[in-house]
Amino acid sequence: MNERRFPTEEEVNTWLADRHAASHGSVAKVDQVEAAAEETLTRTKKAARIGLNLGLDASIHIGEESTNPLIVRLAARMLLTAKSAGVTPFCPHVDQVRPLYILCDPPSIVCTDCIATAAERMVGQPFRWEGQCDACGSRDALGHVMVNLDHMIIGGNVCAQCNPHFKT
Repeated sequence: MNERRFPTEEEVNTWLADRHAASHGSVAKVDQVEAAAEETLTRTKKAARIGLNLGLDASIHIGEESTNPLIVRLAARMLLTAKSAGVTPFCPHVDQVRPLYILCDPPSIVCTDCIATAAERMVGQPFRWEGQCDACGSRDALGHVMVNLDHMIIGGNVCAQCNPHFKT
């Protein structure tokens, strides 16, 4: 079983710089990513509203556009941490430019079109790091978050230190 490794500030900075450099790619690729990112934002807000209506933890962080630097850094930390443990794909579409949902624990990924059929398998996996922040490893009070990063929705549990929007 793979262990997670939490990124340093420098690793997050490097990843964000590489991401920014890649965002200046071909016009077609940028257009696809921007369209998928807009659809992801819409789907995240809808999913969060459904979760709140079902009585899920009120500390769910409604997805925001990835313009807030603190949210972008949080999403990058969660993504890099999940990738360090190996992310299991739950549909054949994860390499395509489409809205994707990434679960931090256990690390898994599925496109948002296939999540309805893959959700039971994703949720049925055992937790590996229950009670541990998916961004830094802390065991402080945790709140569930769903954050947007381009065309990805990243879901996990984070501590108040990592998520400035977390309400205890």
